[in-house]
Amino acid sequence: MPVQTDAARERLRFDDGAGIALELVFDAASPAAELDAAEPAARAGGMVRREQLCHVHGTVRIADETRDVRCLGQRGQTHDGPDWDRVESTRTLAAWMDDGSAVVLSAVRPVGAPAHGSEETWAAVLGAAGALRVDEPRLSTTYDEEGRQWRAGLELWVGEDDDHPRRAAGEVVCGAALDLGTLRLDCAFVRWRMAGRRGVGRYDLLRRA
Repeated sequence: MPVQTDAARERLRFDDGAGIALELVFDAASPAAELDAAEPAARAGGMVRREQLCHVHGTVRIADETRDVRCLGQRGQTHDGPDWDRVESTRTLAAWMDDGSAVVLSAVRPVGAPAHGSEETWAAVLGAAGALRVDEPRLSTTYDEEGRQWRAGLELWVGEDDDHPRRAAGEVVCGAALDLGTLRLDCAFVRWRMAGRRGVGRYDLLRRA
């Protein structure tokens, strides 16, 4: 999967040789949000990462059918993966809204923590004007009987002086569970609503099998 990149643009090409191929261009649409080593979520999981909102365009081919792609998307870079000696699970979420903004979130639950309320959580709001760290992000999730994400809610207290949070509600439209040996990944695609705006995004839950 060759990737070509510069400061503002990244190109992705993929061909599995069996009928599925894509060629996409990611143009930066916001400054990057940094989950740096000083953040509690980074210290809890050993992760340092950056996320950036992008305009995505290109083509996707499945068998003999080729489709044009033009949408909002995201590119991320992780410098270190989770330290699974210390981590029980990680949750990563993105919501790309129809006004050109986005929300990104990471949550890490340490080994031995009783529930996701004990997670260390980091989030940011992305847009053309900048990347704004969320002072107090809250993520609630409803799961189905198999433990997969079904619905999600966001409550974002962006600044210490906020009178009320920004809220979003998400409903899973499709997803997949992947067996990664000692880990299980539940990947879900979500339809979001936030203050009269609509959007789509993804919500990944990676945990010990």
